[in-house]
Amino acid sequence: MSAVASARTSTGRLEWVDLARGVTIFLVVMYHVAVGAGHSLLPAEFSEAGARWAAVNRLLQPLRMPLFFLLSGMLAHSAAHREWTKVWRPRIADLWWPYLLWSGVFAVTAWPRYAPEDAVGYVKLQGVATATGAGPYWFILMLPLYFLLVRAGRNHPRVLLGIVAVLYIGAGPLRQLILNLAWLPELLSGGAYRFAYFAIWYVAGWALRKHIFRYTDRAPSIMILVGAAGFVGMTVLIQGWEGSALMSRLMVLAAGILGISSVFPLLRRLALWGPLSRLGALVGSKTLPIYIIHPLFINVVVLFLPPSWMGRALQGTVLADVMLVPVITVLGTAAGVLFAMLIDRVGPHWALASPRPGRRRDAARAGPERGYR
Repeated sequence: MSAVASARTSTGRLEWVDLARGVTIFLVVMYHVAVGAGHSLLPAEFSEAGARWAAVNRLLQPLRMPLFFLLSGMLAHSAAHREWTKVWRPRIADLWWPYLLWSGVFAVTAWPRYAPEDAVGYVKLQGVATATGAGPYWFILMLPLYFLLVRAGRNHPRVLLGIVAVLYIGAGPLRQLILNLAWLPELLSGGAYRFAYFAIWYVAGWALRKHIFRYTDRAPSIMILVGAAGFVGMTVLIQGWEGSALMSRLMVLAAGILGISSVFPLLRRLALWGPLSRLGALVGSKTLPIYIIHPLFINVVVLFLPPSWMGRALQGTVLADVMLVPVITVLGTAAGVLFAMLIDRVGPHWALASPRPGRRRDAARAGPERGYR
């Protein structure tokens, strides 16, 4: 029995992959709560908890999005070789449509938080951010681009790995080059940097899928500790690094590899526990709606919680310092899951997938990764 088949459930899904995706989207939501909204929810004048939550989440940067893109690349392995007519909608249209739709929703609803005195200017800025991959939903934009990349190089995986390795090393200089070109939108530097920086993980997941599954199934338990210790040590080293940018970039890459080498075998074992496996399947199969809804949810919390009676009562308390970030993270994740269920049951299904007249959509699924075969 192959490594992939040994971990497959009767429904054709991989329990630990779903769990990994669920953990990753949870970490993404927590990052946006702690780093993006922490200063509003846990202001510095009351405690240092907000800064500490932000610092802990920044330490996970070498792992969080690399893990997300690695998993996405793994799930794109077989699709890269299918006929274009079978993949253009689930892999392209079903992602770019909600990207454009919800970027527009974010633009017209987020200005009370970010620019209450210049709503029109903020909406225009978000339009440029959407076009350049610098908006809050940039991850959704990148997935089709990476899929097109691996599809173009599907017969030359080693060459493609070399190309994305060069892109990874050159992500910083590319961003600076765009900033130096006054005729290009400044926000394009952020989108181009993200594309170059994370492409290596998506392509690695696609090209090395079988090796990753084999390692995950066979890795001894000691590798969980070794990888975790290596990741912590490397991230601490990165924080104090004052050497070359190239070495810093390589250290971040090494930290990501070490973290993933620990996380995958750990989740492979944890997925054997039924309740956790079912929770992973629930959350991991709805990463797209969670990713879409949680920024909107956080905006509402930031606007209404601090001035409310509850927000005032929590200010400066140990309860708020310890529990506010994880509780809002859980609620933001749950909001995405409930939204997906609602759309799946009553519609409109075009809210999470490209319109398909005359055919009911199972829109609550997580974008293109609807099965692992």
